[in-house]
Amino acid sequence: MVNIEQIKHRANIYNKILNKPQRPDEKDIKIAAEHLRDCLKYPTAGLLARETYNTTTNPFKQTKNKKFLNSLPAIKQLNKFVDAHFNRLYPKTAKIRKLFIANDNISFDKVKPKNSGEIKHSILKLMLWF
Repeated sequence: MVNIEQIKHRANIYNKILNKPQRPDEKDIKIAAEHLRDCLKYPTAGLLARETYNTTTNPFKQTKNKKFLNSLPAIKQLNKFVDAHFNRLYPKTAKIRKLFIANDNISFDKVKPKNSGEIKHSILKLMLWF
């Protein structure tokens, strides 16, 4: 059974780790790995949680902490697995899913209704950009 609250909580903590002024420690690295495992196990829920709690309070620190975490072999490997898993599961719809999540058209608690014209326009816009 998927525990959505736990996935949300880990994504929120992962975002706080990225935005904190100090360098991530061992506990933070463990939480980041757990969040990436959530994304691997439940790709859509993990992506929703990541986008929901993705706030940038300090862009410089967030970039620096993200680079540090991605330089660690375990995190780098998990990131590769998550990307490959997501692309394998959704080869044709991955870009559209990311677009809908990025534009807040879908979230954990609700789906914003859109008429078919708006959806077609979004898909056409996506295909023209990529």
